[in-house]
Amino acid sequence: MKPILFLYIVIFSCTVHAEQLKVGLLKSPQKHEYGLNLNVEYVGDKHQEFYNLAFQIGANINCEGYTSVLYIGTVWEKIFKNSIFVSVSLGGAVHNGTLDKKKRDKLIKKIGRIFGSRVLFRESMDFGYVFENENKISCFIDHISNADIAPPNHGLTTLGVRYSINL
Repeated sequence: MKPILFLYIVIFSCTVHAEQLKVGLLKSPQKHEYGLNLNVEYVGDKHQEFYNLAFQIGANINCEGYTSVLYIGTVWEKIFKNSIFVSVSLGGAVHNGTLDKKKRDKLIKKIGRIFGSRVLFRESMDFGYVFENENKISCFIDHISNADIAPPNHGLTTLGVRYSINL
């Protein structure tokens, strides 16, 4: 199942023209998740007829070996006249974290959060500034969880800064 999902994401992402490349550093304020996360995200062309919605695919890669996440979804962005912007996204994610407490308790070095399910819901929000060249800098928050469908559901929230480059 994992190789099929990975192949689907790679093939689908190659067919989408990327409008933006976003790169950032994130950190979780929660217990049992340590280290910085490198965030990389591609955002496809916005569809004006669909209220500026765009496809996104990205990853949060934990530099200390804790939970890393691969995600896809839809993002909506609004740029205001004063060069401030807000974007929100909804989608799904897969992770390499721990699924149950029994397995977590056997691990000595890497504890991590407990998610209950390999596939999770994901939502995120950016708030930032648009430069004259249309590149952006933003504060970023994202959250993954299974919405209590498969207990336990500790979820994971990360906060950080991102820079967006128009392609």
